Amino acid sequence: MKRIRLFLVFLLCFLLQVTVCRFMGVFGTAPNLILALVIIFSFFFDDFDGIIMGAVFGFIHDICFSPAVGISVLIYLAIGMILRFVKIGVYRDNKIILFFLTLICTAVYYAGCWLLSCIMLDMGMDIIYVMKKVPVAIVWNYIVLLVVYYFARNKKGFTV
Repeated sequence: MKRIRLFLVFLLCFLLQVTVCRFMGVFGTAPNLILALVIIFSFFFDDFDGIIMGAVFGFIHDICFSPAVGISVLIYLAIGMILRFVKIGVYRDNKIILFFLTLICTAVYYAGCWLLSCIMLDMGMDIIYVMKKVPVAIVWNYIVLLVVYYFARNKKGFTV
């Protein structure tokens, strides 16, 4: 039952991300709700559900919107696994740590998308073009992360 609810949360956020959030974009950048959920559920919960759901919805995102399947899956898996290792030595109940997590994970997401797109699709996109969206995306993702963090604190299994 717990995984079904988590799947529904990810599904709702995915649907919001691909519909409503596209119209909320600032400078061509919209919040990445799936990334925020992967950060929260990989960093603050002990099970692997956040990583698995991130991979599932990364796969769905790639099927629907990406020219190559697997880019978002690999990035969400990598971010989730790295956060599983980082959370051991970090004090997690700090908003500054959340900001730095958002900063690093958002930069890794965009850089990973660029790198994997260049490798898999042989595209010649400029890294400057891709990375200029990162500052706005960091602010968007941090706002989303704070909202998700507030609701996740009340969920059973939240570890701080």
